[in-house]
Formats: sequence, structure tokens, C-alpha cells
Amino acid sequence: MLVSPSIEIRCVVPFDFVLMVIAASAIGGELQKGIDIGKTAVICITGILGIVNMSDLVCGYHDNMMINTINDSKLREKSIRITAGEDITTIILYKLFDDAYAADVPYQKSFLEFWIKYYYEIPQSVSFVWKDINELGLVREVVTSDMPVIRSIYPDMIDETTKYNEDGSLSMGVTPEVMLYSLKILINGQEYHTVIDKGFVSTAVPKEVLETGYVEINLLDEASGVLSDSFVWIDEDSIK
Repeated sequence: MLVSPSIEIRCVVPFDFVLMVIAASAIGGELQKGIDIGKTAVICITGILGIVNMSDLVCGYHDNMMINTINDSKLREKSIRITAGEDITTIILYKLFDDAYAADVPYQKSFLEFWIKYYYEIPQSVSFVWKDINELGLVREVVTSDMPVIRSIYPDMIDETTKYNEDGSLSMGVTPEVMLYSLKILINGQEYHTVIDKGFVSTAVPKEVLETGYVEINLLDEASGVLSDSFVWIDEDSIK
């Protein structure tokens, strides 16, 4: 560390904990020698300054956390859509409230964008556009799809090798052509709880539905009200 041209903050953190132990030990030693006004004043002032400093840090990072959460959600959403085949060339992200409560930020050091795209599995050709948080809502990013299209379903058929859940239901995953957060899975015309995952949506088909031997699957885009074409499972043994 003595010869390093730069020291990252995270490298100092372990020594901060050691410093706390040393400081506590020193204060305890001084108190054992006796208490006087001077020592008490120094300890109290140091403690108050420490609390004020810590409160400032916690509030600063807490405020920035809201923007980090927004950016994280947007990056995950765009990654899902890109994986599903959607053509996305730019992603709008937001700058922090206060850069003092952060380490390096990508809108100041552009090389960090490479690692962000790598982490979220976003092509390097996609551009990040950094806006101030007060512009949130002024720019709308709209994705349209004429009709939801089912690309694949897992499992694609029901047979003796199919594995069921303990309650007899069957977990099912549907991969749409374009991934939208407004997609819902319909089973035999009835909407079921839909889980949005990376590149697909999923639900659990109840045991009583499976026992009918006929399962018709559709995707519904709640935003437009448009329904996909049907995918049908038929268990002829159950129908008989």
C-alpha cells in the first residue's frame, strides 16, 4: 500500500475496523486512569462528530440508492427484451443525486460502461444516455407489439416423463417473441399468476386443470388487451 499510486476505498475498509478496536482500547485505557473534564469533552466531541459524519454518509448513500434501483431495473428489463430479440440501440439511465456518495460513476468514467453491459448481458453496441433525475418521466420509452407471439413452451408436451410439483401442479415456462412486463399467462381462458423472468414468463398449472386432459395456453398483453395464438396440450388418456 505504501508504494501503490492509488488505493481503492474498499482496500481501506478492513483497516477501518481495526482502527475502531484500537480507538476503543485507547479510550478505555484513558478512562481507567481517571475521568476529568478535558478527556470527557474530547471523547464527547469526537463521538458527536462521528455520529454526524455517519448520519451524513447514510443519508447520502440512501438517497442515491433510489436512482441505483431505478437504473438496475431498467438495465434488467432491457436485457430481457434484447434477449427476446427486440432491437434496442439506446438505454436512458439517470445520474446520482450526489456523486460524493459514490465511488466511480460511468457518466464520468466511460470505461465502466463496458463492465455494466457485460454484467447485464447487454451488447456493447447499445448506447447509454445519462439524464438528470428531474427528467424522470419526461422521456417515455415505449415498446409496441402487434400481438404477443409464443416462441416456445416448456415442457412442450405432457407424458410419463413429466415432473410435477408436490401438490400435483405443473410449472410451465413460456418464451415470448418480445418480452413485455405486461404479459400474462392464460390457461383455458383464465388468467393465472404470472412470474416475469429473464427471457420468459412462467406459472403453475393447477392439478385440477391438468386432470381435464386439455390445456390451452395463451399470452395476454394487458397493456393492449391483445391475445396470442393458442398452444394446446392434450392428454388423451385423461380425456378418456
